This record gives sequence, structure tokens and C-alpha cells, in this order.
Amino acid sequence: MNEKASQLMSDSATQALVTPEPSAKFSISRRWLYLLGGFFMVIVAGVAVGEYLGWPFLAAPLARELTAKLERRVSFSANENAENKVSIRFLGGLRLNSPLLEIAAPSWSKAPHLLLANDVVLELRYIDMWHAYRDEPLRIKRLQANSLDAHLERFADGRASWQFGKISTSNNSVAIPTFGRLQVNKGVLSYKDVPLQTDIDADFSLVNGDNNKAINASVNTFLKANATGYYHKLPLKIELVSSGTVSTKAVSTKTASPKTASMTQNGTHHSDKVSQALDAKNIAIKQVDSNRSDIKDKVESIPITLDLNAKVGRAALIFKGTAANALNMTDFAGHFDLKGPSMAAVGDLFSVTLPTTAEFNTGGLINKQGGVWRVKVDNLDIGASHLNGDFRYATSYDADKSIPLLSGTLGGSKLLLTDLGPAFGTVPSAVKRVKVLPTRPFDLASLRAMDADISVDIKYVDLNTSFLEPLRPLRGHLQLKSGILSLRDLDARTAEGRLWGNLSLDGRGSKALWDSNLRWDGVKLERWVKQVRDDGLPPYISGRLKGQAVLKGQGISTAEILATLSGNIRSELRDGAVSHFVIEVAGLDLAQSMGVLFEGDDSLPVQCGIFDLIAKEGTFRPHVMVVDTKDSVVWVDGSLSLATEALNLRVIVLPKDFSPLTLRAPLQIRGSFANPEVSLEKQPIGVKLASSLFLGLLNPLAGLIPLFDYGDTKQAKNRASGCEALMHKGLNKPLNAQ
Repeated sequence: MNEKASQLMSDSATQALVTPEPSAKFSISRRWLYLLGGFFMVIVAGVAVGEYLGWPFLAAPLARELTAKLERRVSFSANENAENKVSIRFLGGLRLNSPLLEIAAPSWSKAPHLLLANDVVLELRYIDMWHAYRDEPLRIKRLQANSLDAHLERFADGRASWQFGKISTSNNSVAIPTFGRLQVNKGVLSYKDVPLQTDIDADFSLVNGDNNKAINASVNTFLKANATGYYHKLPLKIELVSSGTVSTKAVSTKTASPKTASMTQNGTHHSDKVSQALDAKNIAIKQVDSNRSDIKDKVESIPITLDLNAKVGRAALIFKGTAANALNMTDFAGHFDLKGPSMAAVGDLFSVTLPTTAEFNTGGLINKQGGVWRVKVDNLDIGASHLNGDFRYATSYDADKSIPLLSGTLGGSKLLLTDLGPAFGTVPSAVKRVKVLPTRPFDLASLRAMDADISVDIKYVDLNTSFLEPLRPLRGHLQLKSGILSLRDLDARTAEGRLWGNLSLDGRGSKALWDSNLRWDGVKLERWVKQVRDDGLPPYISGRLKGQAVLKGQGISTAEILATLSGNIRSELRDGAVSHFVIEVAGLDLAQSMGVLFEGDDSLPVQCGIFDLIAKEGTFRPHVMVVDTKDSVVWVDGSLSLATEALNLRVIVLPKDFSPLTLRAPLQIRGSFANPEVSLEKQPIGVKLASSLFLGLLNPLAGLIPLFDYGDTKQAKNRASGCEALMHKGLNKPLNAQ
């Protein structure tokens, strides 16, 4: 029993030695917690002190690290002793305060530096740095400097001074960092771009705020800039002033309701958002036509005022309006006035394909939302032409295509083709030209740079000739798609008649392919072709024209296309009449011409009038060209060449009645378009005069016998019957039948 008790006591003692008391176990754990907590407090205190002091000892390592990463020398001070004034903070993002920030220019550049700024505040969000690491454009939350001097360069091989790391050899635009807030009290910028043939020097001061994340912020925004230099080799001068207050609180609680123009596309009303069109100077936005309603739109920000005056070459732009951001200019609206030497020259500045024209002056409303531009043109004066329109320009409208689209409507009260002459290759010249057809090459590349879809409705179109009546009106559907320019559903009225059909110019290849398919009907010839005669005298020729033209050609200029034309032109004259005096003179009927001259001219009804021209490789030959009257039959043969601009036509008159005194000989029309020559065929006249002279020697009265004309009735009837047969053939077929 005693042994058992002793054993129990021994086990208890051993257990007591092995198992510590609970209080001792808790004491050890608490000791570790104190150590960890103390270590954490030291770290927190160290971070707090570092954040408070701005981690001054990190300035030099950070500069070295940035130098290695950017492969450019980065410095925060002009000397090492000043580096202790640099403060860097990491909580909530990277924040840098430095008396100086200098980023060196690349080794291949002759610029003194890329960027030199004083009293710099730089803030970067970690999420933005992550996006930049993934090759997305860098966004800088805040960059503030008392002064800033930047030198931006891009060479022909694609090297850009603002591009770090791997060098791109592409001529495409290199993404420049965007800014949430950028403030520069005094800035100087030098921008040289060899691919764009641009060299610009600018001085500026700005405060530009980003209110996307603010809740109750109110930021004064100001920008003033002046720039001079060259853009696309053209002299440039820009003056820009922008100011205002951006209030996010107002944005979240208020809805703006400015009166702005409703933009239309092919007459369709668009109710997309537009920016405010008011500024501090109470800029008046012109009232839209009564058939368009004002629209009230919500805007995502209260815009700031914007006043721009720019000159590039002979082009000048004045803009007064508002913008959501004075720096990025992604969204703005207002009134503009623009003038320049040619619409094409101005379009090149904005990468928009526009026709080459005479000098122009235009004004209206403009609204830009991201990549979409809307323009309401109140007036577009090109030379003596007066046009207007509503247009929409989208930089990318198809997921499969990167080219832009211009759509809308073009109207106006008057258009003179001479004002669009350069677009068709014609240019005024003080030197007398041997040839009259325009030889200026087409700019086919511009047809492939953009698509277009424009409805055209112009009240008056002058054809640039004093002999032809204008078109009143001209309507059609102008399309440019994948390099093919077409005018569909053409509908024009002139001289109480109608002209309709389709035209197209295919610019996809090295040569343009021309295709025309036109018809006309009811055109009064005496009105369409202007004829000057004394009062009381009938027109030289009258009647209504009906016909069609189907022609194709190819070339790099108007002259080349005309020189390769092939196809057919056919027209007939209905209810026609021709001057009796003209018929007799054309037939060299001296006796009857004198009679008509003394008695007074009258009109001979045209029993049949038709011409059918066959074109092949630019040369037109009359298949038949006949005018049949009760007095005579007139027909024309020969050719005219658009390739050489040569004329070789013969006009023959076959009288149906007797005349006592006539020379009857064909008229010849030769020479060139610029210098036509009209003469008589000498052989028939020579035979008649020689016979008359010989018989006159025998007997004076016998000398008149060769001048008697009994009329070639049989041949005249054959020509007349052939004319009538052709009038009943072909012209009543549909347009696409030939």
C-alpha cells in the first residue's frame, strides 16, 4: 500500500515538472505578441516618419532607377546637395515633390532636354501605372509646375523623343500621356515632326482639371496659348484662350438645356448629345431652320469657354464656343468661321477628303463628341456659289474598317461649276492653251481615304457656259465607298425638261474608271441652247429633245477619260422647227436666201430630227445625224476626236425643190476644239463656177444653167425615210437596255 502511494506521488511530481502552469504558458504567448506588435509599430512609425519627411534618401535611387527604366537620364535637382529637398510619398499612390525635374533627350536628339520643369508636383495612381506597364497610354493624375520647357521631336524613321524603350519605325501617331490635372504657370513647347512636316514653337499657361472622381470639387480652368511655326510646310499661327469653372456638384444635380442645332443625316433627325453652345461673351448660336426642332440634352460636364483664332497658310479659322476639357479637346461645341484657298487644302489639315475648289468662306455650328463630328454649315460661299448643309463625320464607323465616314445633306441656292473647276482638273490660265480639255491628274488616293454618303439638293447649277441654260434644281445621292465615287438617282430639271441617271468614278486602281448612264426628255432646245436673235424672229432651232447616253472610259485626268470614251449617244428632236434662212444659207441657195432675207425669216417644221453618235477610244462618229424639213434634208458625217481634240465634220444639205441660183457644196468643219475652221468643199463649187464661166462665154444666159438646182428628191427622201425609221427604234427602251 505504501509502495503504491509512493508511486503515485512520484508520478505526480514528474507530471508537475513536465507540464507548466497555465499562467506561464500565457506569459510566453504575450511576450511574442509584444514583440510582433512592437515590430509592427516600428514599421508603421518608420513609414509615418518616411511619409512625413518625404523619404529624402530615396531621391537618388529613384532617379537612378528611372534612368535605367526609361533609358534616359532623370534628375530631380541641378546638383546633389539639393536632392534632400525632394519628397516622395507612396500612400494612396505615388506623389513626387521636387524643386526640379529634368528628363534628358534621347541620344540621337540635338535638343537640350525632353522636359525641364521647376517646382514640380507629380501624382500617379498605381492602377494607371499598371495599365502603362501593359502597354496602354500612361495617365498622369496630376502634374504641376511653376515653369516647364519641353522639346518634342519625331523623325522620319518613326523615332519619337517622348517614346521610351523600344523604338517604333511606324509613322502612326505615338500615344502621348494624358493628364487628370495639368497646371503650368509658364510653359514653353517646341514640337518638330518630320513625317507631318511640322515645326511649331508655343508658349502657354494652363490650369486644367479632371473632375471625373471628385464629388464636390470646383476647379477653375484656364488655358492661354500662342503658337507659331509650320504645319505641313504651311505657315502657322494660333491664339487660344479658354477659361471657366468645372463643378462636379453642378453636373450631378443640374441638367443643361442650351439651344443647339439638330444635326441631320439624309434628312433624318438625330437626337444625340451635343455640348453647350454658350460662352462668357454670350456667343449667339444661330437659330436653326424652322423645320428643325431645338433639342434639350443632358451633358456630362459643365463646359468651359473656348476662343480660338488659327491661321495655317491662307486658311483661317475662328472658333467661339465651349469645351468639356480645354486640354484634350475631345468634346466641344460652338460657332466657327473658316476660309481658305481651297476646300481640299483645308480638308488635308483634318485628314478629310474634300474637293479642290476656288477660294471659299464658310461658317456655322460645330459639335464634337469623341470621334464623331457634327457640322451645320449655315453658309458655304465658294467663289460665286452659295451652299449650305448638315454633316456628320465619324472617324470610324465600321468594325472592319478604320477609314472615316462623312454623311449628311448638301444644299444651296446656287452652284457654279467654274467654282469646282479645279476638282475636275480645270485651272484658270492667262496663257492661251492649245487644248481645252482639262489635263490635271485626279487625286485618286483621296478617294480611298474616306467613305461618304451625301444627299444633294441644289436649287440652281450654272454649267459655266453662256450658251446652256442652268439646271434648276439638281438632286442626287453622292456616295464614296471603298474608292468608288458615284452620283446615284441624279434628277435635274432644265428648259422645261428632265435629266436623270447615274454616274460613277472608280478610283480603286491606278487609273480611274468612268461609267455614265444618262437620259433626258422634254428639254426645250430653244431654251436650253441660248440663241440671240432680233425681236420677232424665230429661234434658229427649236423643239423638245429626248435621248440617252451610255459611255465608259478610263484615265488619270478628265482629258484621258474623254480620250478613251466608248459607247453611244442618241437623241431625237420632237415638235421641232428650224430657221428657213439657216437651211438656205447652209445649202448655199443664194436665190432663196435673198428671198427669205427680204421677206423675213420663218420656221420650217422639222419632220424628223435625230442624231446617233458612236464612240470608240475617244472618237465620235455619226451613225446618223439628220434633220428633215419640207424644204431640205440636212445630214452630217465625219468624226470628232476627244483624244486629239480634232474636228473633221461635213454638213450636207439636199434641197427638195427647184432653185434658180445655188452653189450647193458641203460645209467642212475642221481644226481643233480651241481653233475650229469652217469652210466650203472647193471641188463642187469650182466645177460649177468653171462650167458657168465657160457657158457664159458662149452665151451669157447659158452661164446660169450650172447654177440651177432641181433638187435631189430621191436621195432626200431616202435620208428622210431612214430618219423616221430610227426615231421609232431604240429610244423607248429602258435605260439599262443598251
